[in-house]
Amino acid sequence: MLKATKKALERSIKKWERIVADEGVYRGSQKCALCKRFLNKDTKDFCPLHKSGKCWGGCCEEWFVWSYHVADEHFDGCHYVHDGCETCKTLAQAVLDRLKKELV
Repeated sequence: MLKATKKALERSIKKWERIVADEGVYRGSQKCALCKRFLNKDTKDFCPLHKSGKCWGGCCEEWFVWSYHVADEHFDGCHYVHDGCETCKTLAQAVLDRLKKELV
């Protein structure tokens, strides 16, 4: 893994740590260090979550589960409101665990 990719992964881990702790807000791919590095870009390596090719705008399976839950349960038409939702926290922890697994 290139040094820049490792830094992006570490920043993504910090972001998800804040989300799990209810201290951060998910703001989509524009605030994801990995997406910023890989989404629709040619680089010398691949996103750690997409080892077989370029990032295509989705994340890992754990992210999809979290994302669908948030969209289905917490979107009020304009904002995502999920303060204190234990399911959100559990699903966000799964995303965080997946990211940390790639850091090894």
